[in-house]
Formats: sequence, C-alpha cells, structure tokens
Amino acid sequence: MAGLALNMEEDYYGILEISFESDKKGIKEGFKKASMKYHPDKNPGFEEKFILATKAKDILLNEELRKKYDSVLKTRREKEIKIKEKGKIQQKQKEDLIAKEKKYEKERARQEKEAKELYNDIEKIKQQQKQKRDERQNWDAEWKQPKETFHQKEKDPSSQSVVKIAWDRKVEDYSKERISFIFQMFGDLDSIVMGTGKKGTSLISFREEESARAAVSYGQIDQISVQWADSKLHSTSSHTPNHGFGLLRKRNISIDEFRSFEEMVLSKIRRMNQKET
Repeated sequence: MAGLALNMEEDYYGILEISFESDKKGIKEGFKKASMKYHPDKNPGFEEKFILATKAKDILLNEELRKKYDSVLKTRREKEIKIKEKGKIQQKQKEDLIAKEKKYEKERARQEKEAKELYNDIEKIKQQQKQKRDERQNWDAEWKQPKETFHQKEKDPSSQSVVKIAWDRKVEDYSKERISFIFQMFGDLDSIVMGTGKKGTSLISFREEESARAAVSYGQIDQISVQWADSKLHSTSSHTPNHGFGLLRKRNISIDEFRSFEEMVLSKIRRMNQKET
C-alpha cells in the first residue's frame, strides 16, 4: 500500500465500472468483474488495464487515499459542470443575438417594402392625375368657366392633394365604393388606389388641395384615420384645421347645410355597417 500514488488522470471508478457512491462491497465486486475481464491469462493484451484495475481497487479501499481522490475528483467535476453551464449560457446568448438580428433585418425589409410601395402608389397617382388633366384639356364647352381659369386652380403634378387613409380590417372593412361615397363630401376625387396589405389602407387623390386639406383636418372619420400621404410637403404649423369650411364659400354652401350633409353621410355609413354585420 505504501507504494500507491494517486494519479488524477486515471479513472478508478470507470475502470471498475462502479458509481461514485459505491461502498467497499461494491468496489470488491467491481474489481472481481474487471479482473475476469482484463486478466492477462484470459485476455492477453489487457495487462495495463488489469494493473490499473488492481490499483483502483487498492486506492478506493483505502479510506484516506479515496478521500483525497474523491475531493479532487469532485472539484474537477464541479468545474466541468460550470464550464458546461457557461457554454450553454453563451450558446443561448449567441442564439438570442442571431434571432434579434434576423428580426431586425425582417423589420427593415418590411419597412423598405412599404416605403417602396408608397412611392410607387404616389407615382401611379401622379400619372393618373396627369392623364386626367390631359383628358380635361379636351372637354367641350359644357364647362362654364374658361379652361384658363380652370387650369389656374390645378396644382402641379405632385402628391400635394393626396391623402392616405387607414383602418383596421378586423374591426371594419371598406370597399372602394364606400370610400368614394365618404370622401366625396370634401370635394371631387381624381382617383382611389386601394392597398393590398393585411392592414386596410388606401390613397385618395383630390382634384384640389383644399379638398384634401379639409379631409385631413378631420383626422378620424368613422373607423378611418386620415393623414397626408407625404407629410413633408405640408407644414402642420402653417395651416389651421378648418374641417372643410374653406370649401363652403367656393361651393356656396352654408355651414348648416354642410353639417346636415356631414350627418347624413355618417348616418348612411352606420346603416351600411349595421347591414353588413
């Protein structure tokens, strides 16, 4: 026994195929099986394992040596467990970071797509406005006002008279006909472009900017929110919301008549909603 020396690189429990909690009886049984398995007379070529099994039995049966061996082994195992746990944490952090990056890229792609679609829709409306203006140049004398006066009222081909509306399809959905019916109270419409996304959206082009401004001044009509399609072209501080009253003088409509028309439109909207539900 005096010649026994601990070597922490050697697995004494493993060579005997016993657990860390094995008692002396379990150690002896483990050595008996290992000696039959590795004995040189029965299995030549396993001399080193037989020697290791014998050493493992002697050390583990020695309480003092086993105590030292178990203490170092326990410390090593705890260290290995900590390393594994740290590795799992680092792996989880790496996976979370990758997931965040993917989410960010997906959101950025979505925003870029929406911006591109908005730009294309505005360009489409510009083309429609230009086409309408070209058509109006050929209108006959049914127009009471001269063409020169009519065109003085027209705006340059831009998005200054275009508004963007949005609504929640889960709460209420609006067809192109309903949108036209609602917003005609503010003035004549050039075109309506319906959005194709999951959220309800549409771009409305008025013939005159004043009509568009009147619609935007409401902010919310029924379940529809109204805003400028391109807010950069309009200063919120330089114009005071007039709720459409700027159009009254042009159309020779009194405030009471305008209010009655407004109430009639909203009443019809509510009746249409009730029928559809």
